[in-house]
Amino acid sequence: MKILIFLLLCFYFSLSYAQQLPIVKAQATQKERYYDWMLEKPKPGDEGPDFWVTGDCSEFVNSPQASSTLASQGKNSYQAKNIADDDPTTAWVEGKADYGIGEYIEFKTVFFYTCCILNGYQKDKNTWENNSRVKKLRVFIEGKPIFEVILEDKMGIQSFAFPEHLKIDPKKTETGGTKVKMQILEVYEGKKYKDVAISEIFFAGC
Repeated sequence: MKILIFLLLCFYFSLSYAQQLPIVKAQATQKERYYDWMLEKPKPGDEGPDFWVTGDCSEFVNSPQASSTLASQGKNSYQAKNIADDDPTTAWVEGKADYGIGEYIEFKTVFFYTCCILNGYQKDKNTWENNSRVKKLRVFIEGKPIFEVILEDKMGIQSFAFPEHLKIDPKKTETGGTKVKMQILEVYEGKKYKDVAISEIFFAGC
């Protein structure tokens, strides 16, 4: 009985703490035209998003891992590494039977500027609509919950800033950077599939 009471108290306090986390809203990028890293020019009639070419002030994440992954289907693979493969037409897709609430993607980064996400499976418009997208994420730094992010239900790049107090730890650059975890809290339901996808995550800005 005492153990049950203890567990209930732990759950209550953890829930109360989570509710106090700051919440930020990601913003979709609409200022200029972006291009796929792999396509020299947009395809006629392409309904997919426009992508930008990353430069010296952009950094892809390192060592991505996931709590679960959808099994490969033919030539299509949905591994965690897809969020950092320079190809927005691929995606990490979680592997739970439901909408993936509680599943997460984890990676390392050497600096914190603007975090950019291509939410959903952005291979094309139909694929994006058919699969579920992330509505709300909880962000952990080195295992500690820091804030929550509300993402827009749009194709293309959307971004949000990390809190100002987060600084680069020079010692961590030798080990691939600081560990970041993004956990799915809420989703936008897909027309056809419950599977939740993220195509790319990277950091931009100097």
